[in-house]
Amino acid sequence: MMKKVMIILAILAVSGTASANLLINGDFESVTDILDETTNEPTGNVTADGWENWTWEVAWSECTDQKTAEQGGNGTYVMNIGSGWYEGASGAFQTVSATEGQYYKLTVDSAADAWWRPEGMMSLVWLNAAGEVIGDSTRKTVDSAIYGENDDIPHPWETYTLTALAPVDTVEVKVEFSSAMPGGMGGSVTFDNAVLEVVPEPATMLLLGLGGLILRKRK
Repeated sequence: MMKKVMIILAILAVSGTASANLLINGDFESVTDILDETTNEPTGNVTADGWENWTWEVAWSECTDQKTAEQGGNGTYVMNIGSGWYEGASGAFQTVSATEGQYYKLTVDSAADAWWRPEGMMSLVWLNAAGEVIGDSTRKTVDSAIYGENDDIPHPWETYTLTALAPVDTVEVKVEFSSAMPGGMGGSVTFDNAVLEVVPEPATMLLLGLGGLILRKRK
């Protein structure tokens, strides 16, 4: 009996192994200079390779050098996404191949400047073969409802996770990080170390956990 249990657990352990990161440049360390449209000279700002940026009204979406201890201070690049006082929105996204019926887990580190209660959003947007949106899964990262309504207080780095099932007809998923509008009064939300993985369905993970518990009890 014990041998059968060990075999089952071995199979579950293999199936429970997460895949490699599906995102290109998820740590935002590979960057390209943003050139002035008129002079074609570097502006001093950079954008992350493999990612597309969008802005609306008073907003920004670019990479910045994380230098200060207050910001986490390792001197590496982070994605900096923000907007002005109730004006505008912005984001960065990357689209990769996906398969219907598979579970995907998106993980990212996120924080915010000491500014006007900014809010962040992480999203998985499911696309069909025609490029049409057939569903989406989202959650907030930095959330003023959690941190309270205190202005000028930085929100510390935390790791956020979003797991979702790709719906029928999915061929691609757009991974997007953005400023949440409406909600925040403005400011910058930063993102780093983004990872997208294919993971086992929750039922499989539950069985794996129960199997480990049974083994511990038998011991």
